[in-house]
Amino acid sequence: MFIKPQHKKTKPKQPITAKSEQTKTVKPDTLKADRMMRLSRDYVIEHQKLEFLSLEYVIEHGKEFGEDLWWDRWHGYYICDFSDDKEDDEEDVYYTGLSYEVYGNGNLAYYEFYENGVQEGIEVNFYFSGELKSYAVWHNGKTLEVSYGWYENGMIKWYNNGKQLICFNEKGHITERKKM
Repeated sequence: MFIKPQHKKTKPKQPITAKSEQTKTVKPDTLKADRMMRLSRDYVIEHQKLEFLSLEYVIEHGKEFGEDLWWDRWHGYYICDFSDDKEDDEEDVYYTGLSYEVYGNGNLAYYEFYENGVQEGIEVNFYFSGELKSYAVWHNGKTLEVSYGWYENGMIKWYNNGKQLICFNEKGHITERKKM
């Protein structure tokens, strides 16, 4: 004798509503693990062959911002050299050379190069601890090449490949993409 299996009665499926859509988990926008590793500070320094100036070299060959160097009086865009004694009504002298600032603990805050008052060349920023914070190359006041920013632990914070700026949170998830 054949016995027909009994089916349990189930409630009908409810249609998806705005409330139920809110509870869905969305996979965060991330890069693959190997790509994230290639953007880490240690990897970039080693493989991009980034070189850095020593504190002694920067102090010997540069000028500290805020001492002799400051923003121009008229536009606030150019860096000017105020180290010479001059009258207030004379023209600003746009700075060409190495500019830097130092933290209270003696570590470099940053150093960067200027030509005729405009950023030109390498800009390197550091955390208070001395760890590398960011690295960029400038031409005529605009970033020229790929530039990087890192969290103090060495994970990528932002990356500009010349086409877009990609920002990351401390877990490595992309928080913003912005076309350049």
